[in-house]
Amino acid sequence: MRASTRAVQAAGVRTPSAVDVQALLPEALCMRIVQGGEYRMAGTLARAPWDARTLQLTVARRDAGSALALRPPAPWRRAVHAMQRRFFDVVEGLSDQGRVLVPGLTLGVLGQDALGEGEPVDEVYARRLEEGSRRAGIIHLMAVSGGHYALLVAAATALCSWALMPRWAVACARAAAVAALTAVLVPSESITRAVVMHLFALGYVLLGRRSQTAPLLLWTAIVSIVARPARAADLGFALSCAAVLGIALASGPLAAALRRWLPRTMADALATTLGAQLLTSPLQLLMQPRIALWAVPANLLVAPWMDAATVCGLVAYTVSWCMPQVGFAFAWCASLGTKSVEIAADVFGAEDGSATLAWPSDTVGALRMAAAEILVLLIAVLLRAMARLRDGMPRRRAFASPAPIVRSRLWWRRTAAMLVRLRWRPRTARATGRRRPHGRVGAGSRPPRHRASGGGEGSGP
Repeated sequence: MRASTRAVQAAGVRTPSAVDVQALLPEALCMRIVQGGEYRMAGTLARAPWDARTLQLTVARRDAGSALALRPPAPWRRAVHAMQRRFFDVVEGLSDQGRVLVPGLTLGVLGQDALGEGEPVDEVYARRLEEGSRRAGIIHLMAVSGGHYALLVAAATALCSWALMPRWAVACARAAAVAALTAVLVPSESITRAVVMHLFALGYVLLGRRSQTAPLLLWTAIVSIVARPARAADLGFALSCAAVLGIALASGPLAAALRRWLPRTMADALATTLGAQLLTSPLQLLMQPRIALWAVPANLLVAPWMDAATVCGLVAYTVSWCMPQVGFAFAWCASLGTKSVEIAADVFGAEDGSATLAWPSDTVGALRMAAAEILVLLIAVLLRAMARLRDGMPRRRAFASPAPIVRSRLWWRRTAAMLVRLRWRPRTARATGRRRPHGRVGAGSRPPRHRASGGGEGSGP
């Protein structure tokens, strides 16, 4: 588990401390730990073997009994812990596929990594499924990110629109939905990115403007890194930001191009997958030195079912503590959706080496991947320009726009000219409480209309 130290005592000397550590605890002690509590335990504090920047606290079995709870967690923390335990108890009635994937899709914790009092998941099957999903390029579905928040925020917005609520009520409903979902999920850096971004988006709701993804993401990254500089080196946070930025920048043009050959739904799903893969591929190489060759078709296979499976999993998580039968029904429906993940892992994540391509995993390898993607993008732009010239269409001047200073000067000149030429309409009689005298026409108002009389000479309308 992840923990934050308050003090470290060694050789009888107590020293205040405030660092993050990865704690490895015996199973009996893990069952007693509740998120949000403060505990004192004896163990070995050293640098993690997989990362010299990570501190690891290892508690032996003989020291598990000496652990002491200094401050109990808040009541709502204990309630969330009880909901999680009941949810895992309900999921134990599913098949091995459901026991592994439904908790992963709902909470971001795979079934084999969750502690429970029942029979454990088949370790061989769970590891084979996890590795197959990683080779197929769909392991990111088991990490809770912005998809959960997008579904819940969309539902809250639709409900408020149906009730014709004002903008401030919509913002409050969306904030409550984000806070409730954050309280019940397992913390991670991708969740932090989604929470901060949705909270910034409330400003657009209050102003009645359409939200803009790229500025929201940039402000989110700035605030999150300033609040905790260690996020700048966190791959989970970087992958989440890169995926959102790729979708915001590339999914629109890709979808418009793909709709010429594919149905609208399939084109949008493929564009979203390609946009996310475009910027996350160099970062993924720092974690795994292989490229998933079949990531795009694998994501297309599982994408249509993930939203429904996520909703069913969240409903099962919400009601399992009080209605286990209803919770099991929704968990079973979620397992039907996650069945596509198992199929994609078996089909596109073969173990014979045909599903992945070896690639250097260092910084040079990531830069090579980024250069290859830029080269492919330039080739696509060049081929499109050649096709437009062949068909006699006018060439787009994509790189001929003026500099930002020139654009700012032009904007100011046009705005000043518009304000000078603007004519203000005087207040009406109803607004001022005074009647306007007849025979005078105010500046900017229309002259009175005269209806033509029959047989006489008059002006037309």
